[in-house]
Amino acid sequence: MRNRAFAVALLGLVVVAGVATGMVLAGTDAAASTHERNVSVPVAPFDFHSSERLAIDPDASRSIGQMSVDPIVATSIEFTRLASEYEANRAQQRIAAGDTGSEQVEAASEELDRLQAELDELYATEAAAQEAVSAGEMDARTFAYRATQMHTTAAAIETRANGLWTGLGTIRAADNQSEVNVMRGQLRQLDMDAETFRGAASGSVAARIAGDPSVPGYVRVASNEDGYEFATVTDDTYERQAFIAQNRDRETAERFDSSEEALAVSSELYPWIWEESIGAESDMSGELFWNSVQHPHGVTVTYFDGSTKLPFRESLALNLVNVPTVEAASESVAGAEISVDRTYVGGPATVSVVEVETGSGVDEATVVIDDTVSIETGSDGQATFIAPGPEFDVNVRTDNADTNLSVTVPIER
Repeated sequence: MRNRAFAVALLGLVVVAGVATGMVLAGTDAAASTHERNVSVPVAPFDFHSSERLAIDPDASRSIGQMSVDPIVATSIEFTRLASEYEANRAQQRIAAGDTGSEQVEAASEELDRLQAELDELYATEAAAQEAVSAGEMDARTFAYRATQMHTTAAAIETRANGLWTGLGTIRAADNQSEVNVMRGQLRQLDMDAETFRGAASGSVAARIAGDPSVPGYVRVASNEDGYEFATVTDDTYERQAFIAQNRDRETAERFDSSEEALAVSSELYPWIWEESIGAESDMSGELFWNSVQHPHGVTVTYFDGSTKLPFRESLALNLVNVPTVEAASESVAGAEISVDRTYVGGPATVSVVEVETGSGVDEATVVIDDTVSIETGSDGQATFIAPGPEFDVNVRTDNADTNLSVTVPIER
């Protein structure tokens, strides 16, 4: 299987980020032929949007927060990893202990059922978290912990699935090979299904919680009845994962006719990343199709459902240097030029603080987003965060700034 500071004063900026509209792909028109679907691919206001298609309405329930190292959670993550390795070995031992091919198949089938039950529970956990965020009952920090839990559990399922795959290889009885082959197919799909929970953003947050100080702790989540999006930023990368529930039909279990058909759907819905592709991988397992496309902005990973013929998960890792931005606000205050460049709601935004006289960036200026998250500029005078909503406050504190400024930027649609 694939293993895939000065005398402190305050500068307040109220920024309206550009809004991407019409980005959610509905799954209601994909019942018949792939070539007869009527899926509209909206023209987005910025090139940035060309690398994604799944998005939540900007007015959805949303929250921002900060993560930090958490030894207790880090210990839990490590325990889950070790436990999965133990269970993988145990499954192989149970299969090997069977005296006949039928007994071995029965042991393998029982392990496959356990893994399927854990995957079902993973989907239930995700649905509950999505509902809680939508209802305003779960903040970004709590959701980030939940995303880390799902990421870790999915990795554990994959580890055990690989162990079961190895165990199936030990069943030699010729009379049982048809059953073994059926389980192999089921196992490959289960493995890919679990993998969809392990996005770039949840991976970075898990690393942060586990003690990696190089990973910033800024996170944002937005959710409504359609699904959710979850994002974080590092010093040079924007990472985001999104899930649209209606695009995932686990009951019908239809498949693409071929990988060529699935690739045609992907290229139709994501034309820019395929036209600009500098490398791509894809795989199909059962009702699921996966592709990863490297392009000038970074990497877009997408998972498609064979029943709806639509993407249900995206995971992005984009290089901030290459992502187009628009200046949202700027002001000269006490010898410093302060500006905010943005993309859109839920996308990356950057505050720049530069000394006018020298042109040098102001290091360690404090940037506070919506009175919720506090970050500092680096030696280049910049601090990157995620635009939390259509309007948000950015407070910049330096030694000399003593002016409050409110700026409103019209929403582009």
